[in-house]
Amino acid sequence: MDILKTLSKAVGRRILMDISSPFDGKADTAVLAPVNTDSLGEQIQRALPRARVVKTLNTMAAELMSNPDATRHLDQTVFTSGDDPDAKQAVAAVLRQLGWHDVLDLGPIHTARAPEMLLRMWIDVYKALDTDHFGFKIVRNDHPRTGHAG
Repeated sequence: MDILKTLSKAVGRRILMDISSPFDGKADTAVLAPVNTDSLGEQIQRALPRARVVKTLNTMAAELMSNPDATRHLDQTVFTSGDDPDAKQAVAAVLRQLGWHDVLDLGPIHTARAPEMLLRMWIDVYKALDTDHFGFKIVRNDHPRTGHAG
């Protein structure tokens, strides 16, 4: 992250789409780092405090990011996380222009932890299916929320 700090002035207030995944390739098995108490999205936001960081597209194979039709029109959910509502709206508009229909705003940048942790599941599904042309879908109930778990 130190190299990012040197770019802070050049990046300024630009919107930065963070598509990174927290895979630690040094381990023999898939290890996520950071996990639980931090995320790469949060680390990038701290390194570039003026940038408007939006975590997205990290729950799918790179080929699918700009080509959702490669999944044969399976409508998967694309997540966004970030602290700037206008930046998230701009990113959602780009995602829809690319062909994504189901864009789910998870909230502030700390919510990037959840989609980053999906990488462990993504790796296991990839091995089970022997393909990276799949995605995750959030199936919503049509009824308004009447409460929350707590």
